[in-house]
Amino acid sequence: MVIAAGAGWLWYTQGSNLKALYLATTSDKDSLEQKQQEQDKKRDEILEEYGLQKPDASQTGGETTSPTGEPTASPTGEPTASPTGEPTDSPAGEPTDPETTARPVQTSPPAQETAQPSDDPADEQAQLQAQLQEKVNQLYAVEAAFRGQVESIVAQAKAEFIALPKDQRNQSNKMAIVNSKANALIAMEQQCDAQVSAIVADVRSILQQMGKSTALADEINSYYQESKANWKAIKMTELFS
Repeated sequence: MVIAAGAGWLWYTQGSNLKALYLATTSDKDSLEQKQQEQDKKRDEILEEYGLQKPDASQTGGETTSPTGEPTASPTGEPTASPTGEPTDSPAGEPTDPETTARPVQTSPPAQETAQPSDDPADEQAQLQAQLQEKVNQLYAVEAAFRGQVESIVAQAKAEFIALPKDQRNQSNKMAIVNSKANALIAMEQQCDAQVSAIVADVRSILQQMGKSTALADEINSYYQESKANWKAIKMTELFS
């Protein structure tokens, strides 16, 4: 009930809310994490069918995430959150400000939308395939950055709650802390949605130029929506349990 009340308000404006809320109220964290691993494996298999590869950390800005969405390293190689959930500090030693983390995610420059003219059809296809891989790299970078930003805010919320006097550590104050982060969380998700939508559109265009089915674009978008709902459910169980 606490999860439903708090989380429903927290991401009320987002399209994947109902599914995330349903998952959070009907599944425990372990089962949600297992489902996340299965979703990630399925995406990797889909990419392989199209001759694409999951990018490594250097191709996604240096940040990777575990199957549960926990960031493992920042672009500088430093952990983004401590194992205890404490908020990370900025280079100056100040806690990260949730309002400033909702900024455009920097990805590598977009690939050319059309292949360079070539007399050799094989060369043209190779150029388009390279563009397709670049879009996949961007997709992973956007998702990793979004999850890292949200993890930072989740860690801050946990730290603020723990810092309260023991007699004030109740569900009401917990919800108040999380709700205070709502605007930043909503802005981050909307931004990520827009970036993923643009990448999916580019993938569709490249596939059309290659004369291939655009099913990959649909599958990427489907994975993103399903995975986001599941991952949000994991964060809800962390915040409101």
